[in-house]
Amino acid sequence: MYEITRDIGDYTRQIWTFHLSKESNRLQIKLNSYRLLKRESRRHKYKETQSNSYDAVFRLGNTMLFEDVPFPEDVLAEVREAVINSVEFKNINTK
Repeated sequence: MYEITRDIGDYTRQIWTFHLSKESNRLQIKLNSYRLLKRESRRHKYKETQSNSYDAVFRLGNTMLFEDVPFPEDVLAEVREAVINSVEFKNINTK
């Protein structure tokens, strides 16, 4: 599971979670969930908004469509880089 967080100012936070899926001979990065959180002041905790959440598993609680989830290029690049950096070879002689 890969989580990407972006703060928008001091009072708003976006969180995307992604997972890997194997389709035939390809790995796919798929959105698991998206959350928009807000807080009243810096002293308060972030709370999920009632109108902006998406979850691929628990769809009954979705308050937005998949098509409405924002996918900024920097978020996609960061999750792609995280996946690439997590790849490692095991039990391979590299002499």
